Amino acid sequence: MALAAVNGASGSCYQPAAPALLPQTVPAESRRAALALSRIAGSGAVVTGASLGGVLVAAVGPGWGLAIDALSIALAATSFALVRVHAAPPGPSPAPAWCMDCGSNGGSSPPAAGCG
Repeated sequence: MALAAVNGASGSCYQPAAPALLPQTVPAESRRAALALSRIAGSGAVVTGASLGGVLVAAVGPGWGLAIDALSIALAATSFALVRVHAAPPGPSPAPAWCMDCGSNGGSSPPAAGCG
């Protein structure tokens, strides 16, 4: 149970962060292909990893299977830690969410206070 909790917690950090790195690490003209390749690789890793995990546990036992899994996670974490990206320059701040239907955004109602 504890390992499942750690896995879920780490996955909740990884899932939004990985796609956010793509625009910062891949040139604009290659992003569509890179996203497709990333999704295919991720889906393939889920299927292949589960299959290899079952074979590994059957071959060497659950203790060694968990140890090898922990090693692979440590290698992945180290790889992610080595990724370097440049900070994006600050862009214009978006209109507040409550402001999306005001007159300045094409809505029919007049702009609300603070809605530019």
